[in-house]
Amino acid sequence: MAVFECIPRHSLVSISLYKRYYLFLVVHGFLTITLASGIISTIVPILEQPSKAVELLATNLPNASIFFLTYIVANGLAGSASALAQVGPLAIIRNHLYDATGELLSRTVASIYGAYSQIRPISGPTPKMSLLCTIAFAYSVIAPVISGLALLAFALYYIAWKFLFLWVYDQPEPQELEDYTFRLLSQISVSFSSISQFLTAKYPIVVGLYIEQLCLAGLFFLDARKTSSLVLGIFMVILLVITIGVQILLRKSFDPITNFLPMSIATKSLQDRQRRHQRQSQGPAHAVTSDIEDEEMDLFREITLIRRKVNKKLKLPTKPKQDKDTGFAPPAPAGEPGTSRIPDSALDWEPQNS
Repeated sequence: MAVFECIPRHSLVSISLYKRYYLFLVVHGFLTITLASGIISTIVPILEQPSKAVELLATNLPNASIFFLTYIVANGLAGSASALAQVGPLAIIRNHLYDATGELLSRTVASIYGAYSQIRPISGPTPKMSLLCTIAFAYSVIAPVISGLALLAFALYYIAWKFLFLWVYDQPEPQELEDYTFRLLSQISVSFSSISQFLTAKYPIVVGLYIEQLCLAGLFFLDARKTSSLVLGIFMVILLVITIGVQILLRKSFDPITNFLPMSIATKSLQDRQRRHQRQSQGPAHAVTSDIEDEEMDLFREITLIRRKVNKKLKLPTKPKQDKDTGFAPPAPAGEPGTSRIPDSALDWEPQNS
């Protein structure tokens, strides 16, 4: 689905897949289990004592934390151990080179060398790790012991992933920018990828905070007969509003620099923004567009002037004015289609007599 959305980069495709799978894990592996474990354990007591339904729900809903405690411990131990062991790739190599009797198959030298020496590329973000982070944040107040277990699990995963990045994973050769002239492009791409990774990593944290704050607010309001519980519920609502405001601020701050656009479009948007600001500040009676300010907003005016002078000096054909909005886009989609001719073998090709 992400490919059919015409997402231009492979990294954005992996991030789109990560978000979809992470949403599925949160709904199916976290919320469903939490609600099911709390509701099933309270059906019989609610039928026996309907007047205490609110108290029973407030008491039994946090009981699902026991399952998630064991889930985090099992993932931390088994996941890190499997990452260090690398049993799957070893079995694939063994099946690729040897048959069932243990004899070496008739492979070429290149295939044997590739099976032993080929290093896997770095994979994208892992939704399962994000689910562990969400569970740890959601139950950090309801069951505080989960914080220590989550810290142990992430410490084990840190050791495992450090080993993978040092000795198992590698960067594909087309992405290697070893030339000196491409170092600046490499630094820019690393900075943009770091911003994208930061924005990707904050999603499970924010989702975990939302679930935690909503659950605590619901538990406090269920016990609203006490004044202290009502006050704490109001404070949780205020904290939820602050969290939403921080997320909106982060999106407005980082989203514009994570989307790659042609620089001509960026310059045009800057000019439009500057003209709108002039109309709002000066009013319709004094809406005057300054050429000096327009030149300052146009980041590529000097390059355009130099290009015109070179074309005029060398008597090169200049581009028509109607093509200036295409910017760095390829000229083929915007140009007129040319005439195509199907060759005739009888007229266009004749064998020469030897």
